[in-house]
Amino acid sequence: MTQNLLIQEISPSVQKNLKQLDLQLKPIHPLNVAKILELESEIRQYASHQQSEYFKKGLIQNFIDWHIENKARCILIESAENIILGYGILILEPQLIKSFYEPSEQRLEDSAYLAQIVIAPEMQGKGLGRILMEALESISDHHGKKHLLLEVHSSTPAYRFYQNLDYELDFFQAFMSKSLSS
Repeated sequence: MTQNLLIQEISPSVQKNLKQLDLQLKPIHPLNVAKILELESEIRQYASHQQSEYFKKGLIQNFIDWHIENKARCILIESAENIILGYGILILEPQLIKSFYEPSEQRLEDSAYLAQIVIAPEMQGKGLGRILMEALESISDHHGKKHLLLEVHSSTPAYRFYQNLDYELDFFQAFMSKSLSS
Protein backbone atom coordinates (compact mmCIF):
# COMPACT_ATOMS: atom_id res chain seq x y z
CA MET A 1 0.00 0.00 0.00
CA THR A 2 1.33 3.38 -0.95
CA GLN A 3 1.20 6.53 1.12
CA ASN A 4 -1.43 7.96 -1.25
CA LEU A 5 -3.74 4.97 -0.75
CA LEU A 6 -3.29 5.20 3.01
CA ILE A 7 -4.21 8.88 3.00
CA GLN A 8 -7.47 8.01 1.17
CA GLU A 9 -8.50 5.99 4.25
CA ILE A 10 -8.10 9.00 6.54
CA SER A 11 -10.81 11.61 7.03
CA PRO A 12 -10.31 15.11 5.58
CA SER A 13 -10.26 16.62 9.08
CA VAL A 14 -7.38 14.36 10.16
CA GLN A 15 -5.56 15.11 6.90
CA LYS A 16 -6.00 18.83 7.59
CA ASN A 17 -4.57 18.48 11.12
CA LEU A 18 -1.57 16.58 9.78
CA LYS A 19 -0.94 19.22 7.13
CA GLN A 20 -1.21 22.10 9.62
CA LEU A 21 1.40 20.43 11.85
CA ASP A 22 3.61 19.52 8.88
CA LEU A 23 3.31 15.81 9.70
CA GLN A 24 2.83 12.86 7.41
CA LEU A 25 1.54 9.31 7.73
CA LYS A 26 3.18 6.48 5.84
CA PRO A 27 2.87 2.72 5.82
CA ILE A 28 5.59 0.98 7.82
CA HIS A 29 8.22 -0.47 5.52
CA PRO A 30 10.58 -3.33 6.48
CA LEU A 31 13.44 -0.82 6.40
CA ASN A 32 11.74 1.00 9.31
CA VAL A 33 11.80 -2.02 11.66
CA ALA A 34 15.08 -1.04 13.36
CA LYS A 35 13.72 2.42 14.26
CA ILE A 36 10.43 0.91 15.43
CA LEU A 37 12.27 -1.50 17.72
CA GLU A 38 14.38 1.39 19.02
CA LEU A 39 11.24 3.40 19.88
CA GLU A 40 9.64 0.36 21.47
CA SER A 41 12.65 -0.26 23.67
CA GLU A 42 12.75 3.41 24.74
CA ILE A 43 9.29 3.22 26.22
CA ARG A 44 9.30 -0.50 27.03
CA GLN A 45 5.87 -0.84 25.43
CA TYR A 46 5.68 -4.62 25.47
CA ALA A 47 4.97 -6.17 28.84
CA SER A 48 7.76 -8.66 28.25
CA HIS A 49 10.42 -6.34 26.90
CA GLN A 50 12.97 -9.10 27.46
CA GLN A 51 11.77 -10.79 24.26
CA SER A 52 14.57 -11.33 21.80
CA GLU A 53 15.16 -8.82 19.06
CA TYR A 54 14.72 -11.66 16.58
CA PHE A 55 11.23 -12.38 17.95
CA LYS A 56 10.27 -8.70 17.89
CA LYS A 57 11.47 -8.27 14.29
CA GLY A 58 9.37 -11.28 13.29
CA LEU A 59 6.32 -9.85 15.01
CA ILE A 60 6.67 -6.49 13.26
CA GLN A 61 7.19 -8.29 9.93
CA ASN A 62 3.94 -10.25 10.54
CA PHE A 63 2.12 -6.96 11.06
CA ILE A 64 3.64 -5.56 7.84
CA ASP A 65 2.58 -8.71 5.94
CA TRP A 66 -0.97 -8.32 7.31
CA HIS A 67 -0.91 -4.68 6.15
CA ILE A 68 -0.01 -5.80 2.62
CA GLU A 69 -2.83 -8.39 2.77
CA ASN A 70 -5.29 -5.64 3.85
CA LYS A 71 -5.81 -7.32 7.24
CA ALA A 72 -4.11 -4.57 9.23
CA ARG A 73 -2.71 -1.07 8.99
CA CYS A 74 0.82 -0.35 10.15
CA ILE A 75 1.54 3.36 9.97
CA LEU A 76 4.28 5.78 10.89
CA ILE A 77 3.85 9.39 11.85
CA GLU A 78 6.80 11.42 10.59
CA SER A 79 8.03 14.97 10.63
CA ALA A 80 8.52 16.93 7.42
CA GLU A 81 12.19 15.90 7.68
CA ASN A 82 11.17 12.20 7.55
CA ILE A 83 12.00 11.61 11.21
CA ILE A 84 9.84 8.84 12.66
CA LEU A 85 7.98 10.27 15.66
CA GLY A 86 5.77 7.27 16.35
CA TYR A 87 3.78 4.43 14.89
CA GLY A 88 0.52 2.57 15.22
CA ILE A 89 -0.60 -0.96 14.39
CA LEU A 90 -4.29 -1.57 13.79
CA ILE A 91 -5.74 -5.06 13.21
CA LEU A 92 -8.77 -5.11 10.89
CA GLU A 93 -9.27 -8.85 10.30
CA PRO A 94 -11.66 -10.45 12.82
CA GLN A 95 -9.82 -13.78 13.00
CA LEU A 96 -6.54 -12.00 13.75
CA ILE A 97 -8.21 -9.89 16.45
CA LYS A 98 -9.02 -13.13 18.27
CA SER A 99 -5.27 -13.54 18.84
CA PHE A 100 -5.36 -10.44 21.04
CA TYR A 101 -8.91 -9.94 22.29
CA GLU A 102 -12.04 -12.11 22.69
CA PRO A 103 -15.11 -9.92 22.11
CA SER A 104 -18.51 -11.43 21.33
CA GLU A 105 -18.83 -12.89 17.82
CA GLN A 106 -21.09 -10.01 16.69
CA ARG A 107 -18.75 -7.37 18.07
CA LEU A 108 -15.74 -9.14 16.59
CA GLU A 109 -17.03 -8.70 13.05
CA ASP A 110 -17.51 -4.94 13.35
CA SER A 111 -14.42 -4.08 15.40
CA ALA A 112 -10.81 -3.15 14.81
CA TYR A 113 -8.10 -3.76 17.40
CA LEU A 114 -5.29 -1.38 18.30
CA ALA A 115 -2.34 -3.72 18.72
CA GLN A 116 0.27 -1.02 19.30
CA ILE A 117 0.76 2.72 19.44
CA VAL A 118 4.09 4.29 20.28
CA ILE A 119 5.14 7.94 20.39
CA ALA A 120 8.81 8.84 20.87
CA PRO A 121 9.36 9.84 24.51
CA GLU A 122 10.57 13.33 23.61
CA MET A 123 7.39 13.89 21.56
CA GLN A 124 4.88 12.70 24.16
CA GLY A 125 2.52 15.30 25.56
CA LYS A 126 2.54 17.34 22.33
CA GLY A 127 -0.65 15.98 20.78
CA LEU A 128 0.93 13.43 18.43
CA GLY A 129 -0.71 10.48 20.20
CA ARG A 130 -4.11 12.11 19.80
CA ILE A 131 -3.49 12.77 16.10
CA LEU A 132 -2.27 9.22 15.51
CA MET A 133 -5.32 7.84 17.36
CA GLU A 134 -7.61 10.03 15.24
CA ALA A 135 -5.95 8.63 12.12
CA LEU A 136 -6.33 5.03 13.34
CA GLU A 137 -9.97 5.65 14.27
CA SER A 138 -10.54 7.19 10.84
CA ILE A 139 -8.99 4.15 9.13
CA SER A 140 -11.19 1.86 11.23
CA ASP A 141 -14.25 3.87 10.25
CA HIS A 142 -13.20 3.75 6.57
CA HIS A 143 -13.19 -0.05 6.81
CA GLY A 144 -16.71 -0.07 8.27
CA LYS A 145 -15.65 -0.86 11.82
CA LYS A 146 -18.03 0.32 14.54
CA HIS A 147 -15.71 -0.19 17.51
CA LEU A 148 -12.04 0.20 18.22
CA LEU A 149 -10.77 -2.14 20.91
CA LEU A 150 -7.50 -1.92 22.82
CA GLU A 151 -5.71 -3.29 25.84
CA VAL A 152 -4.14 -1.05 28.46
CA HIS A 153 -3.78 -1.54 32.18
CA SER A 154 -5.75 0.88 34.35
CA SER A 155 -2.70 1.74 36.45
CA THR A 156 -0.76 3.28 33.54
CA PRO A 157 -0.70 6.88 32.27
CA ALA A 158 -1.87 5.54 28.90
CA TYR A 159 -5.16 4.51 30.51
CA ARG A 160 -5.97 8.13 31.30
CA PHE A 161 -4.90 9.10 27.77
CA TYR A 162 -7.50 6.73 26.31
CA GLN A 163 -10.15 7.87 28.78
CA ASN A 164 -9.58 11.44 27.54
CA LEU A 165 -10.25 10.13 24.01
CA ASP A 166 -13.62 8.71 25.15
CA TYR A 167 -12.56 5.07 25.49
CA GLU A 168 -14.40 3.19 28.19
CA LEU A 169 -13.53 0.22 30.30
CA ASP A 170 -14.77 -2.86 28.50
CA PHE A 171 -13.48 -5.89 30.33
CA PHE A 172 -11.57 -6.33 33.58
CA GLN A 173 -9.12 -3.51 34.20
CA ALA A 174 -7.23 -3.75 30.95
CA PHE A 175 -9.56 -3.70 27.95
CA MET A 176 -11.16 -0.55 26.59
CA SER A 177 -13.28 0.27 23.57
CA LYS A 178 -14.80 3.19 21.74
CA SER A 179 -17.77 3.30 19.38
CA LEU A 180 -16.95 4.89 16.05
CA SER A 181 -19.23 6.81 13.71
CA SER A 182 -19.83 4.12 11.06
